[in-house]
Amino acid sequence: MASGLTISRSDTSRNILKNRVLSIIIRGLFVKIQDANNNITQFEGFMRIFYCEIAFTQQNAFPTTL
Repeated sequence: MASGLTISRSDTSRNILKNRVLSIIIRGLFVKIQDANNNITQFEGFMRIFYCEIAFTQQNAFPTTL
């Protein structure tokens, strides 16, 4: 015998709705985190290319003669 543990259908429906909303929010946040990581990775790649281009240009700007 359950002592005061009655769950109505409306409570169950509310819990299902809350769980769905939370899962949608969590998925959205996860996608945002992945997008941020991708943007950081793309920025790092761009900076590496830019840095290598500057280093290459500076290296060839003043050629040394032996």
